[in-house]
Amino acid sequence: MSAPQTPATAPAKPVPARQRLRRPGGLFWILLLVAMLASGLLTMILSPASSERSLSPVNPAPRGAQAVARVLADKGVAVVQPDSLNTAIAALEAADGRATLLLHDPDGLLGPEQLNQLAAAAPRTVLVEPGAAALAAFAPGVTPADGTRDSRIVSASCAMPLAEAAPLLQATGRLYTGPLGCYPVPGTSGHPVVFSATATVLGSTSYLANRDIRGQGHSALALWTLGQEPQLIWYQPEFAELTADMPAPNPFLLLPGWFGPVMAWTLLMGLLAMFWRGRRLGPLVPERLPVVVPAAELIDGRARLYAHGRALDAVAANLRSGALTRMAHHYRLGTGAGVHQIIAAAEHAGVRTGPELDLLLNPAITSEQHLVAWANDLAQLEKEIGSP
Repeated sequence: MSAPQTPATAPAKPVPARQRLRRPGGLFWILLLVAMLASGLLTMILSPASSERSLSPVNPAPRGAQAVARVLADKGVAVVQPDSLNTAIAALEAADGRATLLLHDPDGLLGPEQLNQLAAAAPRTVLVEPGAAALAAFAPGVTPADGTRDSRIVSASCAMPLAEAAPLLQATGRLYTGPLGCYPVPGTSGHPVVFSATATVLGSTSYLANRDIRGQGHSALALWTLGQEPQLIWYQPEFAELTADMPAPNPFLLLPGWFGPVMAWTLLMGLLAMFWRGRRLGPLVPERLPVVVPAAELIDGRARLYAHGRALDAVAANLRSGALTRMAHHYRLGTGAGVHQIIAAAEHAGVRTGPELDLLLNPAITSEQHLVAWANDLAQLEKEIGSP
C-alpha cells in the first residue's frame, strides 16, 4: 500500500507593508533611524564652525591655521573670514584703513580685474605663496626666484623689528626677490619672506599652519605680519569667484582621440555580456519545498568543506565522536556514557590497556597525514572491539 499523500499547504500570503511597519521589530528600526538622524542634525547645529581647507583660520587640522587665528584673537585682533570677494572688499572699506588683508589663493581663482579691485581696497596685504597675477596687483616689485624648497635655518639680515623678534627662520617653500628681503638663502638670490611698500610675501603656508607653527621663527613671523592692525581680513577665494568671462574648461578636450571609440566598444561589449549571461541559464523553474537531499551528498559536501578549510580539529572531533558512540552502544553503556567509562569497559574486555586507549582517543592532530594514520588506527580499534 502506498502512503496517503499529504495535501500541499497553501502558500502564505504576503504581509502588507503597513502591517509590517506596525510590528514591534519594524517600529524599533524606524525609531532608531529617526534618533540617528536627529542626533546627526543636532551635532551639525551645535558643533563649532570648522573647515577642512588648507590654512583656514577655523581648521584645527595640521594643515589649518586655527592656532594662529586664536592667538591673534587673544591679542585683540579681530579675525574676519569673508565668503566672497564683495564681502572682503566691503570689510576692508569698513575698516577705514585699519585692517590687514591675508590673501591665500593657491589655485589662482581670482582674475586680474578682481585682484586689482581687492588691492585698491587693501592698505596692507599679506600674500601666501602668491602667483604672478597676485604679485602684479599687490607687489609689483616682487618676482619669483629660483631656489630649493628644502627646509633650512637662515639668519635675518635686515634692520626691521622682525629681525629682533625672529633672528633665525626655518625657511621652506618658494623664494622671491623684491625691494626688501630679510632672510637670504645661501646659494640663491631669493628670500622666503619679502616686503614691499604695502605687501608682505610669504613663500610657504608652513609659516602659518598648525603643524609647523612651532618651527624656528614661524610664530614670531606670523604674529608680526598679521597683528599689525586691529582687524585681519582672512580671505581664501572659492571656486565661485571665477570670473564670468572666463570660459568653463571642457574636460573632454583633455582626453586622447581614441578614448571615445574605446569607451563605446567597451560599453557595447558589456551590454552583450550582460545579455549573454542573463539568458544562458534560462528562466527560473519553481520547485516545491522541502527538497529531500540524500545523506551521502550531505556527508560528501561537508567533507569537501572541511578539506577546503583544512579543519583538521573538526574532522578529528567528528571521527572521535562517532567511534565513541559506536563503542558505547557495543558495551551497552547508554548514550550518556563518558570517555573514561568507555575506556574502562574496553580495558575490562581486554582489548587494550587504559593508557593506550586514552592516547588513541585523545589525539593531537598536526597534519593531514597524521589525521589519516590516526583514522586508520581508530578503525582498527573498532575492528578489535567488534563494534559495527
